Amino acid sequence: MFDRLGAFVARHWLLVLLTWAALVGGIRLVAPHWDEITHDGDFAYLPDDMTSVAGQKLLNSAFPEILSKSQVVLVVSRADGELQGADFALAQRLVDQFTPLEGEGSGDSPIVDVQSYETPVIGKKLISRPGSKGQALLIALMLRNEFMAIDNWDLMTGLYEQLDAIRAEDDFPEGLRLDVTGSAAVGFDMLHSAGESIRNTELTTIVLVVLILLLVYRAPGLVIVPLTTIIVSVVVAMDLVAIVTDVSARTGWYDFKVFKTSKIFIVVILFGAGTDYCLFLISRYREELRHGLQTSRALAVALGQVGNALAASALTTVFGLGMMAFADFGKFSYSGPAIALCLVVALAACMTLAPALLRAGGRAVFWPFGVGTPLGANEPAGSGVFTGFWHRLSRVVIARPGLILVGSVLLMAPLVCVGWSVPITYDLLSEMQADKPSVQGVRQLGQHFVTAEIDPITLLVHDPDGRIFALEDEDKLTKEGRRNIALLTKALYELEYVDSNGQRIKPITSVRSLTEPLGNPPGSFNPFSAAGRDKLM
Repeated sequence: MFDRLGAFVARHWLLVLLTWAALVGGIRLVAPHWDEITHDGDFAYLPDDMTSVAGQKLLNSAFPEILSKSQVVLVVSRADGELQGADFALAQRLVDQFTPLEGEGSGDSPIVDVQSYETPVIGKKLISRPGSKGQALLIALMLRNEFMAIDNWDLMTGLYEQLDAIRAEDDFPEGLRLDVTGSAAVGFDMLHSAGESIRNTELTTIVLVVLILLLVYRAPGLVIVPLTTIIVSVVVAMDLVAIVTDVSARTGWYDFKVFKTSKIFIVVILFGAGTDYCLFLISRYREELRHGLQTSRALAVALGQVGNALAASALTTVFGLGMMAFADFGKFSYSGPAIALCLVVALAACMTLAPALLRAGGRAVFWPFGVGTPLGANEPAGSGVFTGFWHRLSRVVIARPGLILVGSVLLMAPLVCVGWSVPITYDLLSEMQADKPSVQGVRQLGQHFVTAEIDPITLLVHDPDGRIFALEDEDKLTKEGRRNIALLTKALYELEYVDSNGQRIKPITSVRSLTEPLGNPPGSFNPFSAAGRDKLM
């Protein structure tokens, strides 16, 4: 099979090049833009049997008026003392600026509500008491989109621009800080960081591939051929994935999706695998030329000899990625087949486009050092600056296999121990740079508030029989129901776990419930105190 493919490409190399050129041009014309068909978010792709998904569905059904799925928190703070009148005026200006308009057109805004220090009851929780670190107040913008939704991009971009303009005003209060945090701000910064990672990865990958090829072959032509092949395969593969995703969305014939962050995996895998495949082909092609074959025959023989190895290597990875389709998490189950499809395109390019380019360039691709000295029929071939090193290493391995095996295991053992001991973190903030606005906002918020309150866990208490928590009137619980909620609130405060160091930790710092609406710890109730009057209200 690969012998025939090699002979065809070597004989009709111009047709192969024209076919790839037409394919690139044609597929670019019909393929939608990558950002138009890619998806984002995480919660929407969790399996239905997950507790959080079932809880969210029940929450939406029981409380349809709750539209908020994430939030942006503006932190207005002063480190040198209490907030001043001008500070409160600025805060009120921000509240008025971001409060959604009522009536027609209000549903177009991602902001569904704004809560501030003037919001009844809970407003007192959004302003800190003056202390040694100053004072701060919070303005919470409640959003209808998930925290990493791309629909938040325009909102967050505009918000940052507006806040920068406000900070630059001449009458901006001296000594006042204006920070941004909240789940949606963290999600936006993560998306922004992912975009930066994609660009940095693409640049770094290309630079490393060029350096490796130059180091191995020391020939510009042998850098251009693999690089051209890989870039073409990446372009065609991503456009093909975009077309399949668009057709799937329009027709519903197959549930096929791709995510914005999938691009980084496509680039890395295709550049890595494509370089590997091209190196195999070029090395064998050069060896056949050194054995005295003409370029056409040498290319046909080389592709026929390495075709099985390339196909086996690529298809092993393709099927491995395809197995991700059985994953429960949607991002994994969708991304695996998409990346596998891209790798198939890369394999096709490396077995057709790359040899066609080599055939078009002839022996000139090996300039300036050429293919090397001719080899005898049974003489081993080699290329590159490390040829002598690899020959000596191979003789050592053959002579002392046991010693090399034991030495390799001992050498790698410390790295294995370190790898097993690396802690796993689910802290999103620790994965981002310290200068990101949301990270700075969390740190500033932590100076005055409990940071966990900006993104609390919602515990949904469901009574399917309608007895224990049955309502007597519209909003009054039975005595039994109120007692049970109070007991549940107390039990949540007492919840604890043992950490990796054996210490008992109580992670819950505040619980807001029907019996403790302000999040105060359960205890004695004094209606004559300020806290008691707040609770009674």
